[in-house]
Formats: sequence, C-alpha cells, structure tokens
Amino acid sequence: MGVLRLYLALCVVAAHSTDVFPWSMHIGAQAVQIFFIISGFYMQMVYSKYATAREFYASRLIRIMLPYWVILLAVLALSLVWGLLSSWWGVLEPYREVYPETGSLGIMLTAVTNFTVFGQDWVMFFKHEHGESLQFTAAFWRSPGQLFPYLMIPQAWSVGVELTFYLCVPILATLSGRRLAGVIVGSLLLRVLFFETTDLTDDPWNYRFFPFEVYTFGLGMAAYRLGQRDEAQLARLAKWFPTRGVVGVVFYAGSVLLLCWLMEWLYTIVRRGLDYHYATLVTYVIWAILIALVFRLGKGLRWDRAVGELSYPVYLWHYFLVGCFRQTDLARAASGDWFWLGPAVAVTSVLLSVLTVLCLIAPLDRVRYRWAKRFGGGGDREA
Repeated sequence: MGVLRLYLALCVVAAHSTDVFPWSMHIGAQAVQIFFIISGFYMQMVYSKYATAREFYASRLIRIMLPYWVILLAVLALSLVWGLLSSWWGVLEPYREVYPETGSLGIMLTAVTNFTVFGQDWVMFFKHEHGESLQFTAAFWRSPGQLFPYLMIPQAWSVGVELTFYLCVPILATLSGRRLAGVIVGSLLLRVLFFETTDLTDDPWNYRFFPFEVYTFGLGMAAYRLGQRDEAQLARLAKWFPTRGVVGVVFYAGSVLLLCWLMEWLYTIVRRGLDYHYATLVTYVIWAILIALVFRLGKGLRWDRAVGELSYPVYLWHYFLVGCFRQTDLARAASGDWFWLGPAVAVTSVLLSVLTVLCLIAPLDRVRYRWAKRFGGGGDREA
C-alpha cells in the first residue's frame, strides 16, 4: 500500500501548494481521512502481534514521535539560519512578531503542543484573544486570537488525531464484529446529527474532530477483518495481476494511481446527488474495501513498502518547504505564476524523506521493537 500512501501525502502537498500531478487530485481533507482509514486497517492488523497494550503504545510512540522531533529540530534550525541570513524566520516568525490580538496563555499552550503533538488537533477548536480567557471557537480560521499560526509543523494536527486513535486501539481492535460496527455507525450518526442540527459543518468539524473520525478509523479496521475472512478469494484474484519485475512495478503503481483517479471521478459523480459531506462519507466505504484489495495485491512487495515509508516524512517536511520556496528569488520572479511550486516541493520533500528514512526511520525500526518490549513481555515484529 506504499504507492497509495505516498500519493495521499502528495495530495496534501498539492493542497498546500499547487498540483503535483497533471490531473485532478484528492483534496487535502479527503487525503487525510483516507489516511485515517489506512491507519485503522494497519492497527487492526498489527495489534495482536504485541504482548501488551503498553508494548503497543511504546512502539507507536517511538515510530511516530522520534521522526517528528528530529524533523521539528531540523525545521527550527533551518528557520533560525534563514532568519539570521534574511528577514524571514520560518516557523519562528509568529513567535518573533507575536500577534497583539492573541493572548499569551494560548500561545504557550500551542507552543507546548509543538513538542507533545498531543493536543495539536484541539488547537483548531480554541482561540485566545488578548485580555480574555481561553475560549472555544467553531471556526478557528476566521476567529480573532487565532492559535494555529503558532504551530511549527501545523499539518501534524492529524498526527495528534492518530495518537488519540492509538490510545483506543486496545479496545477497538478486540471488539466483536457487531460491536465494532456499532461504534462505526454511532460515530457516523453523531456526525450526521451535528451536520443536520448545528452550523458545525465546516473546518474543523468535517475532518479534525476525533469522535467523528472514529468512523474512518473504524472502517479501516473493519476492512482488514473482512479481508482476512475473504483472504482465499483475494489471493486467487491477486494471482491474475503481475506484481514482480519491471512489468509488475509499472502495473502495480499504475493501477493504484488509476484507482485513485477513478475514485476522484466517482466522487464527482456522487457529489452531484449528495451534499459534499455525505458524498465523502459514501466514498470512504468504497475506499475501505479497495484498501483491502490494494493491500493484498501489494503484499510482500518490499519496494512498495519502501515507497510507503516516505509518506510520513514527506507529510512532515512539505509545509515548511512551501514557505521556503515562497521566499526565494525564483518565487518573486514568477510574479504569481506558481505552477512549478507543487512539483518543486514534492521533489524536495521526497529527497529529504529518503534521507530521513535511510538515516533515521530504517535504523530506528531495527531497534524499536526491542525498546518496546522493555515496557511489556514478548511480541512479534510489526508489519
């Protein structure tokens, strides 16, 4: 599923810059929620391989937090160097200027979440106007006293949602099929209830609110269970598709990208008859089924797994790189013609991610299982 994961990361890159591919890509909100489905799929798959919940937590935190902290330190260092050499201080810019309408408590709380990651998603639900108390806001992007500008890797809010999901995995992964289905339906009905009875239908409610996103995580978990039940049928189907050699690489990667294009096309069709929110919810059910198929087709492909490892660092690197490219002489010379921005950020993000994987993530994977076992007993390696 590596090609799919990298494609989704590049969709987020395109959402924050310009198109990366010469065709219509999924918008950032949809890409993030499909990531949530994939996360649910993988966590259902790997949880049983850990001896204890504590061991699972330790492995996940090591896998997620250490790369995040390394990239955060790199972004901070590069921002400091850039600021000393020019007038732009990168992610330190908001802290250098400190918007006068924002209260200090909100700034400090947001600064803490830059290092904990936990709570970054909740930054989107609060505001702190100077002289006022910390307050809830229904639309952070149009509120005075905004806190999100003080996030140094702002897209990592979704990692905060992921970490909340990981806390729930020991419960969700061991539920019976009927009870898991009940949780999925309950999350869906809660979202529909809010959409139909309140004005909370836009960002951050449409894809940042964890109780609503239990629906997408749960779909992924259910998809893995269904795939296991129909493993024999999926295996027979997979035999019809080439996955080895150069032909296999081209066929598999091309098929995944074609599938993504077809799903984007299907979404536009469904969108004609349904509201935006409901159209996405319907297509996520189809995505969950297709993810199980894509996983089975790519099972055992080491190159595909290597490609997938790039998705997380690409996701973490790209937003800072967008800011960097916008500060260059090339950007100023473009006079508003930004067509090159998305591809430039994508290529640079991938190159930095290759370096991150080779120097950090791959060596870390060789030891994190042993580290995690110190917090619990036994357990096999994670897929």
